[in-house]
Amino acid sequence: MLGGATVVRRRRRRRRAAPGPLLPTPPLPAAGGDSPAVPGRPPRPSMSQGPSPAAELPPSHCLPGRAAALAAAFIAWRRGSPGRGPALRALSRARRQDIDDVGHKYHLEFVLEDIFEKDSTVNCTAEVLYHLGNKNAAPDVQFTIEGELKNTDEADNLFYNRIKSLKNELVAENVPDSYGNVPPEMEPIRALAWAASGYVIWQNSTENTKYQLAQIKHVKQVKRSDEYLEFDYKILLHENVSQEIIPWQMTVLWHPQHGTEVTQNSRQPQHV
Repeated sequence: MLGGATVVRRRRRRRRAAPGPLLPTPPLPAAGGDSPAVPGRPPRPSMSQGPSPAAELPPSHCLPGRAAALAAAFIAWRRGSPGRGPALRALSRARRQDIDDVGHKYHLEFVLEDIFEKDSTVNCTAEVLYHLGNKNAAPDVQFTIEGELKNTDEADNLFYNRIKSLKNELVAENVPDSYGNVPPEMEPIRALAWAASGYVIWQNSTENTKYQLAQIKHVKQVKRSDEYLEFDYKILLHENVSQEIIPWQMTVLWHPQHGTEVTQNSRQPQHV
């Protein structure tokens, strides 16, 4: 007591906050999975990224050059004939895409010319997929031709009728000869070999090979009773990477309306 006044001290009660909603407990990450996102922390990258974006490669690089040569050989098989021989002229753009556990895919833009008429050109795009691991699987090839290849109906029919009218089976060797010359009457035989060899090249190519028909060592017509023409070829393929010259045998059927079919082919032993 001071001066007759009474001082009373009151104790304040602490108010309890009203209970709020319960926050969910973050789930534990599954084995091998990603952790949940944490505010303020950058997310962890996903374990499965999928195909990588296609990377630009210079057209002069050897890998897209091989893929473009394969695509041109494939087109020669699908669109070639005794009157037309599509061949790679120039590669203008190339991209490569690495696909996990699948393989390497090349996206290509190039120009085709004709072995008969160098000035007859068309632009093309193609995708070439080399499979990983399985050396027996031929590459996947898809292509688009911008424009039209030259029409060869007349030339193809003239060749067909000429061969059908022969009394003796056609036989020839060394086309072109050692000087690079091809007799005019043998040009369709060479063009047909060019188309058929495109099939052989497609079936046997890998990312580390680059094949091209070098020469017909021997060709013989096989008489048939049906409408097809049949030829037995022994050719030389040039493998540009190893510089190896490889003998190859192929049996070829052709008809103007049905195109080129390789019914049999096999690598031959090197001659000593």
